[in-house]
Amino acid sequence: MTFTVALAGASGYAGGEMLRLLAGHPEARIKVVTGQSSAGRPLGEAQPHLGAQACLGELIIEPTTANALAGHDVIFLALPHGQSAGIAKEIEALSPRSVLVDLGADHRLTSSQDWATYYGGEHAAAWTYGMPELLTGWFEQPRKPTESAEAAAACGPQRPSEQSAQLARYPVPPQQDQVPPRQDQAPPKQHQALPRQDQAPPKQRRALVEANRIAVPGCNVTAVSLALAPGIASGLLDPTDLVAVLANGVSGAGRALKSHLMAAEILGSASPYAVGGGHRHIPEILQNLRLSAPPAPPAPPVLPAPPTATISFTPTLVPMSRGILATVTARPGPAFDESALRPAWQAAYGDERFVGLLPPGLWPSTGQTLGSNCALMQLTFDPKVGRVIIVAALDNLVKGTAGAALQSVNLALGLPEATGLTQLGVAP
Repeated sequence: MTFTVALAGASGYAGGEMLRLLAGHPEARIKVVTGQSSAGRPLGEAQPHLGAQACLGELIIEPTTANALAGHDVIFLALPHGQSAGIAKEIEALSPRSVLVDLGADHRLTSSQDWATYYGGEHAAAWTYGMPELLTGWFEQPRKPTESAEAAAACGPQRPSEQSAQLARYPVPPQQDQVPPRQDQAPPKQHQALPRQDQAPPKQRRALVEANRIAVPGCNVTAVSLALAPGIASGLLDPTDLVAVLANGVSGAGRALKSHLMAAEILGSASPYAVGGGHRHIPEILQNLRLSAPPAPPAPPVLPAPPTATISFTPTLVPMSRGILATVTARPGPAFDESALRPAWQAAYGDERFVGLLPPGLWPSTGQTLGSNCALMQLTFDPKVGRVIIVAALDNLVKGTAGAALQSVNLALGLPEATGLTQLGVAP
């Protein structure tokens, strides 16, 4: 099944990476690329690494208009925040059956208040969220590690026998058994919405099937959300005291000329930014964790409402072109059991192709994920301070942006999810 592609923002880092992946996709046919300051130039001049493929490098970048983009099967919007929503409305009117994919922030947030606080301006409607592996419901972690879980290869699917041995179980959350019912109240019943015990944990993947409007997550959001979701979903982590410190490659700041991103400023130096709760990815992370959290108890209440998540989030620019290394910590939650940590993350990601828990004792690095669509992670418990530590690494331009977009589009079009994507990084 071939599909035609138009892409806005062809001269930026996200747009260039999106085109690189699409060029290797056996079913994609790139027809139109657009830009602003780069309009009128061959794509190979704006993105020299794409010039070797003549049919791609010789494409002329057109001005970004709805008329130029409309009429194609899939339309990618790799535009600065605040610029996608307006042109998306115009494209929808001209080309309502096209699949629209926003690589910016305009359609990620469901809360207009969060948008006003962190971005400002008019809030656009949220689109289907493009993180297939995100847990979207409560599950109980396996109680004991299995040999297959410990031996599973990171960032790759397991054999069916290993998968079935690690699938999470889905009884009533354990707190319900610990709260005796009132004399005038019947014992609490199991949530009817919970999956059967032979089903895998519910994830965002199912919402992306046949989706025609897709919002690609923020790169930092992907690292932190995937790192925390199994612990939040299972009750192993306390969501009220989360801390994330990230090392970020400078490509995450975009391609626009900025003095603090010049080589003389960034080489040999590391600098934090958006310190003190001001980073725009914070509400998106919290939105995801609410999606992963255990469901609220049915009325009449027999359990306290799930606690509200909070996070201290501090990104740091470091002298590398791409990559994110996120170190996330949390206090133990109500269902904490140190022996259940690895099994919980393995149950969540053991059958995932592009999210992997490394073998015990091995820790992820950004170099391991360079150029790949994988997110790698490791975790441990520090008993001296009473905190769980999860470290996650990914390529901000692939798994953090363009790879997630292509993975989501594959699902939307009914193609194999991994088509055009690689698990393998580039070394050295």
